[in-house]
Amino acid sequence: MSIEISRNRFLLSICLPVVFCLLVVTGCASTRIDDPLADHSFLTNQPCAAPCWYGIKLGDTSKDSVRTTLKKLPFVDSASIQETQQIWLNDPNAIEIDYNCLHPLDKECGGIQFASGEIKLIWTTVGYDLTFKQVVDVLGPPEYVDYGPDHPEAYGCLIDLTWPKKSIGVHIHDLNSDAHCKMIADGNGVAPDIKVETISYSSFEVFRSKSGGCCIHATWPGFAK
Repeated sequence: MSIEISRNRFLLSICLPVVFCLLVVTGCASTRIDDPLADHSFLTNQPCAAPCWYGIKLGDTSKDSVRTTLKKLPFVDSASIQETQQIWLNDPNAIEIDYNCLHPLDKECGGIQFASGEIKLIWTTVGYDLTFKQVVDVLGPPEYVDYGPDHPEAYGCLIDLTWPKKSIGVHIHDLNSDAHCKMIADGNGVAPDIKVETISYSSFEVFRSKSGGCCIHATWPGFAK
């Protein structure tokens, strides 16, 4: 799927054949001011548990229903909701419904992508402090970790933790340091206090199955001691 670099958000990190092209994120997130109106649904399981998102489900929600739901969410800037053309695997007519956030104030903080008439991807940036350890406490150990720079000549570190059987991934892209990637490569595990930048719920066919492109694909090594 294509996306303008100016979007500067989201989970490039997944490094999956499709989602890899989604973004260039702005770097590893610093401590955020916790806005009570931000989207905390991943932790609260309200109004539904992941990978359901505010009643929006992979493969099972219409575009009209998505638009109606987004307009009701207090953290979404309803005036920003727009539809853009995308490419999903072999579907050149895919579309994504994007939106900006008011809580916290953020541009292009989420999107729902349709291909072949159904939802294939739901992604959202995280507007509060959420660590890898907190995510693992909720979901259990991930099946895989993908890590590396966004391309061989790049500096920085992408890390994706993925639960393909649950259709869930969490992602970070640190533009300023490759220390966390080196820690994994050296066999020291994943730093538990890394703060998640993006959460994605994706259809099963896009999850990465081997190393290549940006990242090394590995079974879960556990957290660093």
